[in-house]
Order: sequence, then C-alpha cells, then structure tokens
Amino acid sequence: MSSFNAQVSDQQVAELVNFARQVWGAQKDATVDNDMVKEIREKLDREGYLNHLQMKKSD
Repeated sequence: MSSFNAQVSDQQVAELVNFARQVWGAQKDATVDNDMVKEIREKLDREGYLNHLQMKKSD
C-alpha cells in the first residue's frame, strides 16, 4: 500500500481522526491537530516506515 503522505494534508488527517474518534469511538473530547500528525509522520519517516511502504509497492 502506498503512502498518502503527499496526497492528504496533516490537517485532513487530523480532521479524519477526530471524526472517527468522536463518532465511532465515543470520545467527544478527541483533539488531534495537524502538529500532532506532522510529528507522527516525521517519526515514522525517521524510523523508515514511510519509505519502506513506498519501496514495498515498487517491488
């Protein structure tokens, strides 16, 4: 599966996560913001997860 990093903004990911948590997770106080998403994406990239997924697709 390819990464959605270039296709979906940090803000869009945050909005989707908040929606899912509030509607399906019964977590009305869910607050994920674009800075949190950016931090997680950067961590995954540093640890090689994002690049691994992209390389895996081309194999």
